[in-house]
Amino acid sequence: MKFLVVVPVVLLAVAGSAAVNPAQAAVSLAAVAPVKAAARLATASTDDGNVPRNVLDSNLSSRWSALGDGQWLTVDIGTVQTVNLVRIAFYSGDTRRSTFELRTSTNGTTWTTVWSGQSSGTTTGHETFAIAATSARYVRYVGHGNSANLWNSLTEVEVHIAAVTSARLALGTDGRLQYFPHTNGDRIPDFSRAGYGGGGVSLPTLQVRQTISAGTGDDGARIQSALDAVGALTPDSNGFRGAVLLNPGSYEVSGTLTLSKSGVVLRGSTGTVITASGTSTRNLIEVKGSGSRSEVSGSRQRITTSYVPVGAHTFTVANGAGFRAGDDVVVVRTPNQEWIDASGTDACSTKGTSYDTSDVDGSTCLSTTAWTPSARTIHYERKVTAVSGNQVTIDSPVVEAMQSQFGGGALYKYTFSGRIQHVGVENLRAESSFASATDEAHASWMVALTNVQNAWLRNLTSLHFVQGTMRAGTGVKNLTVTDSASLDHKSQITGGRRYPFDLEGASHVLVMRSFAQTGRHDFVTGANSPGPNVFLDSRAEQSYSELGPHHRWGTGTLFDNIVHQSSSGSQQIGAYNRGNSGTGHGWSGGYQVFYNCLGDKFKVANPPNARNWVIGCRGPAREGNGEFDSFGTPAGPWSLYLQQLQDRLGVTALRNIGY
Repeated sequence: MKFLVVVPVVLLAVAGSAAVNPAQAAVSLAAVAPVKAAARLATASTDDGNVPRNVLDSNLSSRWSALGDGQWLTVDIGTVQTVNLVRIAFYSGDTRRSTFELRTSTNGTTWTTVWSGQSSGTTTGHETFAIAATSARYVRYVGHGNSANLWNSLTEVEVHIAAVTSARLALGTDGRLQYFPHTNGDRIPDFSRAGYGGGGVSLPTLQVRQTISAGTGDDGARIQSALDAVGALTPDSNGFRGAVLLNPGSYEVSGTLTLSKSGVVLRGSTGTVITASGTSTRNLIEVKGSGSRSEVSGSRQRITTSYVPVGAHTFTVANGAGFRAGDDVVVVRTPNQEWIDASGTDACSTKGTSYDTSDVDGSTCLSTTAWTPSARTIHYERKVTAVSGNQVTIDSPVVEAMQSQFGGGALYKYTFSGRIQHVGVENLRAESSFASATDEAHASWMVALTNVQNAWLRNLTSLHFVQGTMRAGTGVKNLTVTDSASLDHKSQITGGRRYPFDLEGASHVLVMRSFAQTGRHDFVTGANSPGPNVFLDSRAEQSYSELGPHHRWGTGTLFDNIVHQSSSGSQQIGAYNRGNSGTGHGWSGGYQVFYNCLGDKFKVANPPNARNWVIGCRGPAREGNGEFDSFGTPAGPWSLYLQQLQDRLGVTALRNIGY
């Protein structure tokens, strides 16, 4: 587990900050503690099948192991930084002491020993090994076995490096984040309500109601029958019906398994593998409710605040009499043609409003009609927390600014009777059949979700799928995806393929401690994806394309400690105007936050009348006029999402989600 540490030292000036915001002078800030570095790669002299990258997955149940004196594991943190300490968790560390040394290098060739000795032998948790501050990119563990044998086995390795204070947020001496807004009021929004139960809630473990063992031939019908039987049970007071447990074994499913009732879980065991057999293009598992969100007739009220900034929770409506605390509402931004023209995404063939600049295809206009006011209208689900006259306060903040000159917005109540809740898929490995490395006549995603709230995907691994592990579509809210992997995709490497962790219209989704390999758009949002959404503490290796919002205005996404390692070494983490790519992608996203990420390149631009933030990220190259803050050196605290969650709910909320 990881905890956020505050050193309570009052600063007269903001030490170590690349760009000091004058607003910081009005508050007392804490000294910036070293933070865990996002690591590019882990390599080793050898392994026994427990591979080196396991020490980077924030999971104490996986490990790297190698037998013999002098076996080593190296962590590459991507760029040369000031290393202050190393934290290591040892496999069976509570019953034996490991003997080792730590070495550092700036180039991977010349090494300096900075620590030598033994582990405590008293814990399986992280142990801290402080070293004199040293410049390094590589940290190597050289093992000499342990007090029981010559095995070298590590579950986690963290390299902690010097950090600085961001110009937009910092820890105060009270241990809470202080925010420093832009002059128009925009600030980094609170993402902490992303995830199951609104964030910081432990995922439940439902009682097993049906148990299935592998048979011969297609097992799909038997598994579906068990899911349907559990779905027919009466839910308990928590809304839970129960789980279908698949015993260890190999199962064949040629069709699609469907979870369509609230309170139902599909769970595997250690050694459970489902093969998505056959040549049909489909999702292996679908979690789906019915219908769609419905606006309550007569409830819509115009927002009268002339500028509602990003990060705001409160605004004024024309008439607040119809709203009460606890109401489920939608905040809808209603852009006009002036906004389309000002963003440079209008059609090139016609002269628009006064905001329509000289038309240059792909730059100040698009040659398609993909961008219209109705196409870019986004609906954000929220809950009312307070009403005072015509002033309404909502739970999650506004993540797309609403300007009256560009159409403003409205507030309305909604119902969603067909949406299901408390549904999960967990502890499963799924493999898709395929004919060749470029074959696409087989399964797309392992799990696809629509019209579901408070759901979870836990400990899933997909192998050989066209797309990957999961896709969250419209009607999905408060989903947690954790400790999952998407590996060795089989498809053509071209547009529309290999989206391992894909959010397409979903909201309040938390994807954490997950891994993608051979994907294209590994952690991605699609058109009109309404934030807040969070990708946290996750990695993409051998990626064939860029990472970030993909097209047509995703909003309010936090990429927090995401590592992107592309196969070419030149792909980017980005949010920018993609012009006519993909028949009119235009601006891929607005109000995106990239926080303490590591990549080969960052391409981030500010849309007209909007912005994107890059805080504490590292990489060899950057491009664009986005809000780059402390580029090249991480910011404190280590994780924005986790600190926001701790500020709102306390440290117990971090423990509930495994930190």
